[in-house]
Amino acid sequence: MNELKTKENLSSDQEIDEQKINEIVRKLERINLKFDNRIKGYGFSDPEEKEIILNLKRHKGDINELLNTFWHEALHIIGYDEDETIKIAGQIEKIPYARELAMKMIIKALIKKISPSSKVYKLKKSNS
Repeated sequence: MNELKTKENLSSDQEIDEQKINEIVRKLERINLKFDNRIKGYGFSDPEEKEIILNLKRHKGDINELLNTFWHEALHIIGYDEDETIKIAGQIEKIPYARELAMKMIIKALIKKISPSSKVYKLKKSNS
């Protein structure tokens, strides 16, 4: 497994869509503040995102706990198994900028995986 990179080491193919990330983070923060509101109000429409939100609602807690749970769920959806997820979580705590960077990298991978042009998205749509 590759080591997580610091901000300075991101290559051009790993550039992050800050607007999309900020939008998701804002949604997560609103969910953290208003757990009892209906999920539909946050604009999540993809099945994977709904699944993440339902799992987050089960883990009511502060924003750090919320983000940790989000990473865990996102890593599983992206395809990491339990052992890999635990290793990555251990790395997140040790590396400068890692919490922010890891979240952005995971969100980017998640967005890519569930985008309408992805093979995974098309397969899931055709199976439903």
